[in-house]
Amino acid sequence: MNEPIGLSTALGGLLATGVALVAIFVPGLTQEAQLAIIAFGNAVILTGVVLYGRANSTPTANPSLPQGTRVEVITPGDKPNELKVL
Repeated sequence: MNEPIGLSTALGGLLATGVALVAIFVPGLTQEAQLAIIAFGNAVILTGVVLYGRANSTPTANPSLPQGTRVEVITPGDKPNELKVL
């Protein structure tokens, strides 16, 4: 399974929940301190999720292959597919 966006989002959600639970159950913290810890933790996790997902996915704006790469061109209908060299 190669789904970096889904994986990073799921792990980010689990980590954010963990940060919230830790902040809530640490004795002696005020509500403001708990909220600050949760907000900062979520910001760090969100940054990590975005950077990981972006680094491990193909850009959609201008994907490119090295020159000389062989690709299969899928044709519609009953026409056979073609192999081309870029």
